[in-house]
Amino acid sequence: MNDGIKLGYLLGCADRLLLSTAVDAIKTGKPLPSRTDLVGIPDLTNGETRKALDTFFATPENLNIPILTALSIIEKPDCALFGPIRASRGNADV
Repeated sequence: MNDGIKLGYLLGCADRLLLSTAVDAIKTGKPLPSRTDLVGIPDLTNGETRKALDTFFATPENLNIPILTALSIIEKPDCALFGPIRASRGNADV
């Protein structure tokens, strides 16, 4: 699968989650969170998030993990995938 398709899928997941959260917000009167609050890692670009997911899913044991669960795992600051991505951007200490 090429990078554009992967990124499109990731953005589609974010849009679906945002839509379902919007419906819940309308029903309950709660404020609507931003897309980054729902899916995505504020420190990473969409492309970097895709790369982190590629690395995560390169481990065969992770292949059956749903993408939204994988995002919740890799978004944690202590996740081992953060170090190499930040280092490649020149801000490993962020």
